[in-house]
Amino acid sequence: MAHLVLLRKREQVKTLYPKLSAVECRIVAEIEQRYRFWEVWPHLDYPQIHVWYAKRACTPMRPLTAGMIGDIPGEIVNWINDHSSQPPSWDGA
Repeated sequence: MAHLVLLRKREQVKTLYPKLSAVECRIVAEIEQRYRFWEVWPHLDYPQIHVWYAKRACTPMRPLTAGMIGDIPGEIVNWINDHSSQPPSWDGA
């Protein structure tokens, strides 16, 4: 079942961004599958020069950026760690 979802996601990415390679489509689909509620997209300005963006779906947050698609998961994890609420301290104080 998860394989079919990933396959559909790859097809959606390829339809949205036909200039992407099959490998880039697979990576975008895998990132969006792994980090639910996150969107990843390319900025294709010049041939062979990509800037990648990511943001939480349906939010006004400023997109995260990376020069290589492989850096996007790390940027997402950093953002989540920086913006997640910390549990209260129960150290008895």
